[in-house]
Amino acid sequence: MSRYLSTLTQSQTGDHAQQANRARYIVLLKGIFDVFFALGIIFLPIAAYDGPVPAFVSKITGLQYIYHDADPGGAYAIASLIMGCGVAALSAGMSHQDDAYKTIATLNGVFAYTALLGCIFSPKKFGSSTLLLAAIQDVAWFFLIINAGGYTIGETIGLKHAVERLSKKKEEVEQERERREREQHIRGGKEHYDEKEGYGATGTTTGSGRNGGNTTQSQSAGYGGQQYRQQHQQSSPSGGGYGGSGYGTGAQQHGGTGSGGQQQQQQRFGSGGSGIEGEFGSHGLKSERARGVEHQ
Repeated sequence: MSRYLSTLTQSQTGDHAQQANRARYIVLLKGIFDVFFALGIIFLPIAAYDGPVPAFVSKITGLQYIYHDADPGGAYAIASLIMGCGVAALSAGMSHQDDAYKTIATLNGVFAYTALLGCIFSPKKFGSSTLLLAAIQDVAWFFLIINAGGYTIGETIGLKHAVERLSKKKEEVEQERERREREQHIRGGKEHYDEKEGYGATGTTTGSGRNGGNTTQSQSAGYGGQQYRQQHQQSSPSGGGYGGSGYGTGAQQHGGTGSGGQQQQQQRFGSGGSGIEGEFGSHGLKSERARGVEHQ
């Protein structure tokens, strides 16, 4: 696959190089033509400026027919502009840059477009047969250059680059908007999680023992914490009792009472606690049994 892509890229590069070379030769030819055309207007106006061809075009179209001797200053100004375009084309043709060829194509295309507008919309004031002929030959040069180089009209006047920049800017704006939406979504989910878990929530659980005792537990939960509670209450015939045990932060437990015993246990920090308290401890039970044996 990579070899195929490499071959395809090389072939595309070769095709583009051939197109660029064709455009380069046409640009050079255009430069040579403009230089000789400008010299012809100055030194041989009968062939390049006010010859039989412009006169024939003037009769057909009704455009002005301008004599060189009637306005030598205007003729010389046109020759100077054409000379500048010719030298610029020669300079571009000696380079190997597509942008140089596009620039010459643009120069010829804009000149032809402006000249045609003058000849069409104001033929008596701005138009002339010589100007019309110059515009037509520049239209031909324009399309020869862009077709040889594989360019588009949008590329020659800069529209393609402007559209690419606008598209890139639009993509950057869309990416920034998506990034902000993701951040807001993540922030909103975190806030929803905090509200669901609660901060400083309290709970109270009550229960009753087997011998009438009761147990009350109040618990304060921390941020996002989970509490596990375990309660046990047992009673003995002698009135002894076991208090509850709890796990959590800030837990308070109160164990139940037996037949007369009472237990209270508080635990504020730690993993849990347990308490054993009764009215009759193990030493008391032993002493009662000893007295019973002596009495017998």
